[in-house]
Amino acid sequence: MEKTLGPEHPDTLWTANLLATLLNEKGDSPAAVFLLRQVAGKSAACLAGVRYNLACYECLSGNQEEAKRLIADEIAAKPSACDQAFQDDALTAIHDFMRQQQPASLRDA
Repeated sequence: MEKTLGPEHPDTLWTANLLATLLNEKGDSPAAVFLLRQVAGKSAACLAGVRYNLACYECLSGNQEEAKRLIADEIAAKPSACDQAFQDDALTAIHDFMRQQQPASLRDA
C-alpha cells in the first residue's frame, strides 16, 4: 500500500494500525510498537495517523513516559481523543496523567 498510495495515505496508515493490532493480539506487542514507530518516523502526518495506537502499545510495553508524551500530543492536537482514551483498557496506567492534561473546560463538564 505504501508503494502504491504513499506513506501518508489514510489507507496506508489504517493498514499499519490494523497490522499492529493483529500483532498485539498474537502476543507480539514489541513488533506492534516497532511497526508503528517505523510508520511514525516517516513524517509528521504519519505520526499523527498512528500516534494514539502507538501510545497504547508503548503503554502496554511498559514505556509509560513515551506513552504519556504521545497522549499529551494527541490531546493537544485533538481534545476529543480524551473520550476514546478513557475507555481504552490499554491506557489504564496513564488515565490519571490524561485527566491532568485534559483542558479544564472538559474536566469540569
